[in-house]
Amino acid sequence: MKGERQVDMRPVCIALGYLYGSFLTADLVVRAKTGKHRWDSFGNPGTANVASRLGTRYGIIVLCGDILKTVLACICGLLLLPGPERLGVLYAGFGAVIGHCWPVWKGFRGGKGIACAGTAAVLFSPAIGFGALIGGAAAVLVLSLIHISEPTRQAEISYAVFCLKKKKKITYKHQFAIIMKKIKDK
Repeated sequence: MKGERQVDMRPVCIALGYLYGSFLTADLVVRAKTGKHRWDSFGNPGTANVASRLGTRYGIIVLCGDILKTVLACICGLLLLPGPERLGVLYAGFGAVIGHCWPVWKGFRGGKGIACAGTAAVLFSPAIGFGALIGGAAAVLVLSLIHISEPTRQAEISYAVFCLKKKKKITYKHQFAIIMKKIKDK
């Protein structure tokens, strides 16, 4: 109709996604299992921390909850902003990741958002999303096979900062040699 204002649904999708995302599944699981209301001894509220502290079963429950809240946010986003571009999924998924990482009622201290981001990526573009998840899983697998000690890691970071300050070109020959030696030693 002429003269009628259109409401921009993008901020609404982001806000709705934020609300869904800020519901921390790990909080509920830890409270149900331990009775603790704080994360003092658990680190950030995420799947990996719950799995390492309480067991794989509880980590899977947290993972499923994080996936579910992102799916629900993206469905709402798609309903609010329909179209072949699927922008409602993108905006609501973005809001869910932001809400998961920085929930306002938890003092902006949340999880890392990996499950939420992966789910949103798959829902927005399945081919790209699954490709990113497979690439990320491969990187984690490779890095888990290579154990680099903390002093070595600190030395590499210091060297990189030194090179950046001196505006030197950073070469990775030395780092590659260290990684190959670590693989051979295992």
